[in-house]
Amino acid sequence: MADTDHYIFFYPHPDDPREDVARAAGPVYVKDLWEQVYSCFADHIGAAKITLYAPPELSVVPYATLLSRSRDWLKQHHDEMDKVVPRIQRVSTVFPDGPSPDMVHLLVVTEVILESLNELGTLQEKVLKERETRTEWTRDVLPKPSDGVSSSTGVHRVVDDHADKFHAGRPAGNYGPPVSLFNDALGRLDHRLRHLDDVPIDPPPALIRLVHSLTVVAANSYPSEDRRVEATEPLLSQILNNALRWKPSKHRYGIEPDAISEGHPPFLVVVEVKNEAGLHGDASLQAGLSYAHLVTAPDFKALRKQSNCPAILCGIMGNLLEIGVAMYTDGTYHDLLLSERLHLGFHSAQNILRLSQAFAATRDAISELQVFYTRLNVHPPPRDSIAFLFPSPRPLPSYTDFVPSLVFTHRLRRSGDPVLVANSESARQSRVYLATMSRKPPSAGEALSASSPSDDGPTNSIEVVVKFTDRYHADAHKLLAAEHLAPALHACVPVCGDLFMAVMDRVEGEMAWAVLARGEQLPYRIYEDVRRAITLLHSHNLVFGDLRTPNIMVVPGGSGPDDGPRGMLVDLDWVGAHGGDRYPASLDESLPDWTIGIQRHGIMDKAHDTAMLVRFKEKCHSA
Repeated sequence: MADTDHYIFFYPHPDDPREDVARAAGPVYVKDLWEQVYSCFADHIGAAKITLYAPPELSVVPYATLLSRSRDWLKQHHDEMDKVVPRIQRVSTVFPDGPSPDMVHLLVVTEVILESLNELGTLQEKVLKERETRTEWTRDVLPKPSDGVSSSTGVHRVVDDHADKFHAGRPAGNYGPPVSLFNDALGRLDHRLRHLDDVPIDPPPALIRLVHSLTVVAANSYPSEDRRVEATEPLLSQILNNALRWKPSKHRYGIEPDAISEGHPPFLVVVEVKNEAGLHGDASLQAGLSYAHLVTAPDFKALRKQSNCPAILCGIMGNLLEIGVAMYTDGTYHDLLLSERLHLGFHSAQNILRLSQAFAATRDAISELQVFYTRLNVHPPPRDSIAFLFPSPRPLPSYTDFVPSLVFTHRLRRSGDPVLVANSESARQSRVYLATMSRKPPSAGEALSASSPSDDGPTNSIEVVVKFTDRYHADAHKLLAAEHLAPALHACVPVCGDLFMAVMDRVEGEMAWAVLARGEQLPYRIYEDVRRAITLLHSHNLVFGDLRTPNIMVVPGGSGPDDGPRGMLVDLDWVGAHGGDRYPASLDESLPDWTIGIQRHGIMDKAHDTAMLVRFKEKCHSA
């Protein structure tokens, strides 16, 4: 009777490695061995294609390191075809001397395992892979667009059940940075639609004529939604330069929006129409859901790895027109930019001109997005680039001062911890990013261009913190920074979206609230520095306004006996003139920190800072 040989198969999956032994007596084929052990791996492999590798001298012992050693071997040799073993080959050909004892003879490898080898590759590759996994999950669970808006149950599923995947400002905390920060065309559209009465837009007479006709059509009532769509379709198509394809087949993408972009990609423009406001749901919300289903379709996997898929959304409900923008980063983000009733009346000329200006701006944005996607196709970014996950803000057209050259690298949580992709509501709401900034002064051309992420960071650069906020007192920041009572401020740039981009040094240290959260008191010197900062601001008739521990930083000092930790003020968003400027209307009065007199939209007063300073002193060691 022939001796029985034993062949060890090993499946080097990072989360569920497995092994089994096949036995052979006499001449057999590799497929005979595989059939013996297949059941051990079947539930994990399923119908996936497998490749067998024969690694020389891969010892079973020590078993504790077998997984890492087998994966290291695969990283080096997975593309060497002489290591691949066909299942139709005789075992004696592969192992002419028989199986060596205590060795792995055949590695069982699938495409999943080969992809997982990148887990020790670049962090960017891991982020893109995790994002794609999330994309597939999102597409599976989001309700169909019409189902998500046509009933209270459907809206609840979108707004509450899937708030971590679809971000359109509902519930109240479900938002992220404005979409307009992430694409140049959308930033310009945002600025123009917000300032229709200020930004010069001169629409051509032909467009004005079409808009007048659309206004008349929109004011009519129709027996059904289909009839309204029929009346709207030819006019809206011409208004948007024939950029729309109406009633696309749902067989390809599984949904049927009223209209999508005629060109590539189809989600560049999405239009949804409802017969009247309040009938069968919110057209803008449905447009957002249609975009989410389109952008997560398998057809656009490659495009998702190259961009944040910027788009323009349009919702029509009776004579109500809404225009919004959308993007896809760690989820779908949708911002409404314009909501107008289409009507004539005594101010018909003014109404028609305003609406024509809005459509002229939208036309231009569609053309700019078409150019964007064409360039992306011709000149795609590097394979593992994640620049599109970060802002690409556009300075206001009127701004001509210095714009720093930035390469965004991370978002910052409230705790100060950096993350690449937001995975919680608080992280999505964060206004603060990390970036590297070139030390070299920009050329004249660079100074007028938007700071945008790049994959080739400047060789001579510093790390900076970038904050986007709707108000910021740059002069107060510079005043404090000159006395080392705030991080150095490099720029405060007004950007499209009615925001400021404040760029400052990243300093080592921790927030005062983090020290207190550990049950420790703050050094008295922190109080002294904060007092100096407040005194300096008051001497210039300025009020800090938000003197709470999240806005006070503890930074390490030098190595000398008198060089202990120092205090700095950060977040100079609220700084305003004593007796003139006001606190934000969004001030959270439920916080226990405020002293008497600080209230929503209240007049700012130095006495408020002084009272808050007394409270802060109680959190510090006595002198």
